[in-house]
Amino acid sequence: MALKDGKPTPLFTGSTQDFKIPVRGGKEVDVRAYIPAGDGPFPTVLYIHGGSWVIGGIDAYDASPRALCEMTKTLVIFTDYHYAPDNKFPTAHDDTMRAYKWVLDNAGKYKGNPKKVAVAGESAGGNMAASIC
Repeated sequence: MALKDGKPTPLFTGSTQDFKIPVRGGKEVDVRAYIPAGDGPFPTVLYIHGGSWVIGGIDAYDASPRALCEMTKTLVIFTDYHYAPDNKFPTAHDDTMRAYKWVLDNAGKYKGNPKKVAVAGESAGGNMAASIC
């Protein structure tokens, strides 16, 4: 087991890359790619965090997509979104739909297969994943 912030975490053999993607209104959201070790193309998952649409972020929810990538050898693209109440509905949904479309166009750049894309999330992220589907 590795340690992150003094807490045990599963060993991660892949790599990560942080970047931003454009969303509506000239804004951007933070994204982290979890790239499995090995040769692709890998199945791909767009992962959306929870937080009741008002809190969270890719650092706060890092463990779930990291473990998903490691245990399934899947490229995981983990997206943030703009939070309420500063950003009214449906801003968060629009952000994650734009992230989904971005994944379809760009998964190959990170050893992902754009023809094998799933969408997943937890809590509010699960709601937005269902909305995308």
